[in-house]
Amino acid sequence: MKSGEYIIEDPSQYFYVNNGAVLRSLNDLLVELKRIEDSAFKHHVNSEKNDFGNWIKDVLKEKALAKNISSSKSLPAMIEVLEKKLKVSSSKPSKRNKKVVITQIRESVGNG
Repeated sequence: MKSGEYIIEDPSQYFYVNNGAVLRSLNDLLVELKRIEDSAFKHHVNSEKNDFGNWIKDVLKEKALAKNISSSKSLPAMIEVLEKKLKVSSSKPSKRNKKVVITQIRESVGNG
């Protein structure tokens, strides 16, 4: 399963932003980063830590992405890394999506 599509079900694994936002996926993280205030961002990302990178590595098990996020020096750079990752993920159809499409085609041919 691709991380951009993966939604965490266990509340103990959610990312709780200090501004009250709760993140369950990379999509949630991207949305939050686009609206987060500087103070909340700096609470989670500073010279001593990168909580977002750690969450991606430890919870989502996306080590390469976590490394890219952790090495991002600014909020816009972090957003860019996530956007690229999610576009790559969403541009590749999953096997489940292929099966759904095939089923829909078969049904439409059978009904047509």
